Amino acid sequence: MVYQNLKQPLRSYGAGATEDGRFVLLYESETTSGNALYVKDLVKKQKDFTQIMEGFEFTNSIIDNIDDKLLMMTNKNAPKNQLVLIDPAAPAVENWKVILPEKNEVLLGAALIGGKVVATYMKDASSKVFVYNLDGSLVSELELPTIGTVGGFSGKKDESVAYYAFTSFTYPTVIFKLDMNTLESTVHIKPEVDFDI
Repeated sequence: MVYQNLKQPLRSYGAGATEDGRFVLLYESETTSGNALYVKDLVKKQKDFTQIMEGFEFTNSIIDNIDDKLLMMTNKNAPKNQLVLIDPAAPAVENWKVILPEKNEVLLGAALIGGKVVATYMKDASSKVFVYNLDGSLVSELELPTIGTVGGFSGKKDESVAYYAFTSFTYPTVIFKLDMNTLESTVHIKPEVDFDI
């Protein structure tokens, strides 16, 4: 997609789409933090973008869509981030449905995989991963090999397999395969390291 705003030539723009291609996403920013957000519903054959978030005070990111709603991570009203469900036809804050409210730990990212929400938090300089149902109810915490850092989760919202990276001080980066039904992880790619710890 190519987009240009001749009225605001100094602003930056980034585009994307939901996994199913229903929504086109347009992010608008002035600096390195905070963004406005616009969406276009291709099923409804919208000609113009609908503004979902105004201004540049908060950072907003669409995780994916759940039917005609949008799952968004934002730090508006939640400095450590929260996950909300937005109706693009009624995007005002008072209409948001909070799926994952702000916690003491910082929400670093989320993914919609296998009909569940996988959320990564930072606690005591290490990653904590929790799996939730779409209504925000907790399924389980994901067991990790040790204290360390989890890379981004990848997978599709209608498939039962996810992949993620894990690394630690004495644990080389390993790619794990996660069964979203059992939440059991198995090694997918492991480097051969000739080093005795």
